[in-house]
Amino acid sequence: MTPGDPFVWWAIGLMGLVTLATRVGGVYLGRFVPSTAFWKRFLDHLPATLLLSIAVPSVFGGEPAQAVGAAVTFAVAARRVNLIIAMAAGMATVALMRAF
Repeated sequence: MTPGDPFVWWAIGLMGLVTLATRVGGVYLGRFVPSTAFWKRFLDHLPATLLLSIAVPSVFGGEPAQAVGAAVTFAVAARRVNLIIAMAAGMATVALMRAF
């Protein structure tokens, strides 16, 4: 498969259409979600849940440095420190463990 291959451009175009369809479909279907307290809480917690579903397999399936970095990030974030600082502490931990 080369960049000039028409299949590559068809695949990129179809992936773009699928992405657009999911976003437009989500906005359209969002109109039918009831405006109750339960659904508000559910939708407020959805982004964190999605991030955890992406991060957890790589943390526990990866190298020990990733697990320690995640633990450091969680510990710093649990102290109500700015999330950017917590993530920086976790990344620094992983970098230091990989370097040594």
